[in-house]
Amino acid sequence: MEIQCDKYTYDNYVHAIIIRNCINRGCHGAGFGAGDFTRFSGVKEKVNNGSFRLRVLDMKVMPPVKSLSSTELEKIKCWLDNGAK
Repeated sequence: MEIQCDKYTYDNYVHAIIIRNCINRGCHGAGFGAGDFTRFSGVKEKVNNGSFRLRVLDMKVMPPVKSLSSTELEKIKCWLDNGAK
């Protein structure tokens, strides 16, 4: 089954993954020095400088406690590959 990457937007899928795995774990909330992911602009900054893809997809060191599922990783990859809209 081919994945339809164009449907994976920040609002439709990625934001929920970030809330569950990055914000609710106490890591990237408001005022967090390594990035505030409570708003799109905070995530987009890390996307634009390449660190989001590097740490989440390439190195798979984020999130540090619980790995993302293959489905979550694929959704994030699709979102990034389509311009992180």
